[in-house]
Amino acid sequence: MTFSSPFRALAVALLAGAPVLASAVSLAEGKLFLNGNGQWSYQATSRAGTAYLEADSGGDWQTAMFDLLAVAKPTEELTLNAQMGFEATGEVSLEWAFMEWKLSDALRIRAGKVKQPFGNYAELQFVGTGRPLYDLPTSIYGPAGIVADAYQGIGLTGDLPFGSGWNFQYDLWGGALKTATFEPFDWFNGETPTAAAPSIEEISVEYILGARASVTAPNGWTYRLSGYGGNADAGEGEKNVTYAAVAASAWYRGEKLWLSAEASYGPDKGYEKSAAGYLEAAWFLTEKVQVAGRYEILRADIEGLKGSDALGRHDGYTVGASYWISPGAVLRASVDYVNGTRFLRREAWDEAAETGTLIGIPTARTVGETFRFLVGTQFTF
Repeated sequence: MTFSSPFRALAVALLAGAPVLASAVSLAEGKLFLNGNGQWSYQATSRAGTAYLEADSGGDWQTAMFDLLAVAKPTEELTLNAQMGFEATGEVSLEWAFMEWKLSDALRIRAGKVKQPFGNYAELQFVGTGRPLYDLPTSIYGPAGIVADAYQGIGLTGDLPFGSGWNFQYDLWGGALKTATFEPFDWFNGETPTAAAPSIEEISVEYILGARASVTAPNGWTYRLSGYGGNADAGEGEKNVTYAAVAASAWYRGEKLWLSAEASYGPDKGYEKSAAGYLEAAWFLTEKVQVAGRYEILRADIEGLKGSDALGRHDGYTVGASYWISPGAVLRASVDYVNGTRFLRREAWDEAAETGTLIGIPTARTVGETFRFLVGTQFTF
């Protein structure tokens, strides 16, 4: 016995936005479903004064997160979806809230704050049990300014089977979104003489048109092309600039082997262009023990920054092991080696950002490499 069938059912159900998980809590005579996603980890970096994602050199225990998803089906054709996120810091956010009106399998209309259809993992980014490692690749799904929690607007989606186990799925959408980005190079190229410390910021992109095409083969492979473009808010007193991202993706879920690979280009805000990608593989040694590895890369072409500058580079190597208690609960352990300072932070920057303290320029750069150690757990119901 393996968990491949439940895993596949989990991914398909969540991507379709449908309350068909056997583990969901069903209420109101099958018209209301409750699901949840949660995770916690201890993370630490090996280099003093350096932070990466939620880890710092002193070790971070305050990483717990829980999402509560409610799905209502007042009619067979209408589905209402809402998800709230709860962080260990006490922050609560509305991750998405949208309606889906099913006219047919080939045409479903979505409106509201909708999961962003992009690449392999954007719609599954909150579901830790939908992947072989604790975190998604930073180069595409981290603070790289590519993927958002959701977009606000209207979209069309549908499935078109075309025989012998092949299936085509499409997504067309438009509206606005906010995406997270970390751009420390602004503090070292003369643009910011004195300011609050470098920190993760949000970019607002409006008047977006986006699309994704997915083809699933009978052998378990899925191939995707994704893209979107719109106008980004360049800041007070400046004109909005073009903002776009495209990606080619492939993934496979087999009895023992899991594979995922993506390559992305963008965004282009008039002064930054980046190419990113990753290759991820995992293997079930036993029914419950899984090992995984990933290599990811990002190269940024930034105005005013030399191409060899570590601020525009990110190379990440990750190895990990998981013990699956069930398809909905897993224990994790992993080690990352990060080279390049595109996503590395100084702990002093985080402290200054929390207190609103201004820093003088120039300020010391982050040393361009570190290890990150992680143990944790993720669950879904």
